[in-house]
Order: sequence, then structure tokens, then C-alpha cells
Amino acid sequence: MVHTRSFGPSSTPDPTVLVDDEESPRSMEEESCSKSGEISVVYVCELAEIMGKFDLEKAKKVVGVRPGPKYSKLQRGESVRSDEKVRQRYQ
Repeated sequence: MVHTRSFGPSSTPDPTVLVDDEESPRSMEEESCSKSGEISVVYVCELAEIMGKFDLEKAKKVVGVRPGPKYSKLQRGESVRSDEKVRQRYQ
């Protein structure tokens, strides 16, 4: 989680760049022309994807996915289809 606070004038020469940090760069689309006190701040944090650890015991409990090649795909973070047929409801 990234927490950022900004008080007073910008510390960068470009007013649209709020923080020039390789790990968590933040910038504005366009310069604000609002009066002081009328400015809204929105933070968007884009973090690198972190692969989780494949939990074999939980995978065994999942309905519709049998052990085998699909487990390898799940371990790599890929999506798989259920081995069970799904009934479709027609309205």
C-alpha cells in the first residue's frame, strides 16, 4: 500500500508530476486551474503482480477440477475450465 501526502508548492519542475519515483510514479492528466481549497486529489496505486503460492490442499477441495495438467496451469496463474458439465438455464 502506498501512502502519499503533499503540502505546499510542488517539489518538481513539472506541476503535473506529483512524485517521480521509479517504484510508484504518480502524475496528473492535466494541470489544475482551481482556486486553493477547491482541489481534489485522487491516488491511483499500480503495484506489480505478485504470484501467490499454489495450495494443493485447497485445490483438491475445489469442485470441478480434477488433479492433473490443469493443476500445473493453475500453479502458473492460468485460467482453466471446469471438468464438470454446467447446466444452462434458458429463459
